[in-house]
Amino acid sequence: DMKSSLPTMHPRGSDRILYKNDPGQALEWVSYDPTVEQLHREVDALVEHGVDIVSQDVFVAGRTAYDSAHCTHEGELPRSSYGAKYARLRETGIDPVQVAAEHCHRHGRKFIASLRMNDRHSRGIYPQLMGAFVAENPQFWLREHPGGLDYSFPEVRAWMLRIIEEIVERYDVDGIELDYLRYFYVFPSHESRRKQPILTAFMREVRRILDRHGARRGRRLWLGAWVAQTLVECHDLGLDVPIWIEEKLLDYVCPTDYDCPDYNAPYETFAELTRRTDCRLFPAAQPMPARFR
Repeated sequence: DMKSSLPTMHPRGSDRILYKNDPGQALEWVSYDPTVEQLHREVDALVEHGVDIVSQDVFVAGRTAYDSAHCTHEGELPRSSYGAKYARLRETGIDPVQVAAEHCHRHGRKFIASLRMNDRHSRGIYPQLMGAFVAENPQFWLREHPGGLDYSFPEVRAWMLRIIEEIVERYDVDGIELDYLRYFYVFPSHESRRKQPILTAFMREVRRILDRHGARRGRRLWLGAWVAQTLVECHDLGLDVPIWIEEKLLDYVCPTDYDCPDYNAPYETFAELTRRTDCRLFPAAQPMPARFR
């Protein structure tokens, strides 16, 4: 009997649905003369549909959705698809990250600040889609993937840690999410497995930042990660997810295919890792059934 051989599964905690919000989606209902109320509508809609955790992209391709001391703000690149709206928000003194975090908490929902770890929309040839640090430091780029940063360099890791700490210091977030799917590579592909310890050390530093600020706030700040849908792929990309879970660095993990859902993905391997720990498992369903190009 197949049913009798399956383990009894009991969800942990009250959080069931995590929704990851793209920067463009976050401004879907915002006009070019934005108001706080318009920003509230996005959160209201998610709450109405049962979302427990809102994961909002606040860092994309070296650009932040807020005024950062360390990198370019979206509003400084108004030629990008939604840069003009961010520019207008900036002019009117509205901080969309703060507004979203406060409104999530008003609804009793968690707000997680998400960072795309190596978004390469620029392809290395469109400066209007690059933040200043990326554009000004091609020596740190992945040769195979121009515009993507090589995390082998301590300067790249230190820069990311400064941004993560800035976000946690500035906003009342419930945690940080690191999106390793945008776009996969953080090391040269032929070196990724060998360099897994470098990224694990980076994850330990992120955990220390969150623990330090969490202790001041009297609660644990979550660390989540979006990763490839199999452990083999994760290791091939330099992501030692089993160690991250074993060392209790992660509070949740979201394995998924990129862009399109795989309805037969073998998530049981992740479940075997997480059910022995406090790490939650949120298998992800992508919004598009197929990608046509």
